[in-house]
Amino acid sequence: MRITVGRTLATALLVASFLRPAASQQPPPTLEGTAWKLAALPGIALVGDVSSTVAFEAAGVMGGSDGCNRYRGSWTAAGKFIVLKPGASTQMACPEPVMKQAAAFTKTLAAARGYAMDAGQLVLTGANGQRLATLVPLPVASLEGSPWEATMVNNGKGAVSSLVKDTAITGRFDAGSLRGSAGCNRYTATYKVNGDGITIAPAATTRKMCPAPVMEQERNYLAALARATTRRLDEKTLELRDATGALQVSFQRVD
Repeated sequence: MRITVGRTLATALLVASFLRPAASQQPPPTLEGTAWKLAALPGIALVGDVSSTVAFEAAGVMGGSDGCNRYRGSWTAAGKFIVLKPGASTQMACPEPVMKQAAAFTKTLAAARGYAMDAGQLVLTGANGQRLATLVPLPVASLEGSPWEATMVNNGKGAVSSLVKDTAITGRFDAGSLRGSAGCNRYTATYKVNGDGITIAPAATTRKMCPAPVMEQERNYLAALARATTRRLDEKTLELRDATGALQVSFQRVD
């Protein structure tokens, strides 16, 4: 009887060992909800103070900055395999070294077919397993306590535009109160946040008159604030988007 029990126990343990996945076979941690900053591109010297980033959002949505322009796209991952599809982006021009890094980063994202977490870093690899890029976790700025300056504003006609020359739009979020300059007039509004969600009430403004293009930009900006339903932060950038995911306002943190 003791021999039978021993053999049965040994058999059970052997079966369990086959059913238990090896540590090396475990899939890497999920990417959803993480954001990363480019740390190294083989053969490319990165430009100082330029951040090329990627954030993996829910429902396969991807976004970030290539170092010059903001972009959106899609991503899918299964096990150690990944497919990244950078999509539409803003169309700002930057100095040549920045544009070179931005183009190389976008090309790298599109070429990635594998990924791994290595010592807290994200490594993207190509179809042949070659290392394409190394990224580190992206620091995130605080919404409150920092002054922000708008760089792009939705014009309400399905397009996002840079600001009228020699104008500035600013905002400061502080304990439920948003204040700043809308380009001509000072404005104030209340806001509420819930996770990544944000609701901004219609703003009250002063009554100064400015040239027509500036006034139109101001109206577009204030309307865009009211349409915002989600916010996205990274180390230097704040994006406000509507319920469809369309960009309403892009801000740059003022250091």
